[in-house]
Amino acid sequence: MATDQARAAGRSANRRGQDWQRRGAAWLRETGIFPGAEHVGVLPGGARRDQGGSIGDLRGAGDRVVEMTVQPWDRLGGKLRQAEDDARGEGLESQYFVWKPIAREQGGPARSVLITRAEVLWPLLARLDRLERAEIEGAEAYDRGYRNGFAAAQAAARDGVST
Repeated sequence: MATDQARAAGRSANRRGQDWQRRGAAWLRETGIFPGAEHVGVLPGGARRDQGGSIGDLRGAGDRVVEMTVQPWDRLGGKLRQAEDDARGEGLESQYFVWKPIAREQGGPARSVLITRAEVLWPLLARLDRLERAEIEGAEAYDRGYRNGFAAAQAAARDGVST
């Protein structure tokens, strides 16, 4: 009897986990963040559906390992180590996460949490800052060039010079 209950509980947890994976991937697609995102899923016995050797529970989200879980908070360290090991095996040391819903939180995947190590997050945030600065500086340089070119064209027209 106890083993039947344990099996039923395991099946229920698997269904919740699969549902969470599907909802997370759908949210990434619907928001346009990663239009090709899909959950990998599992077959009976734990075999991955993706025969291409996908790691993590999500594919189509760039070069990242994402473990999606509904397991209790005290088990997240194990999921993080799993993601980290998978990432290292694929040469993606700087891109691994655990994605978990928050119980009784409204808003679905948008209001869930991504967990990673500080040594992963801080370099990513620093890189984002550098990219944003470069984008702003590029836009400012373009605007200056446009304004200078427009002013030069006006001056040439005023002076009767063809451009």
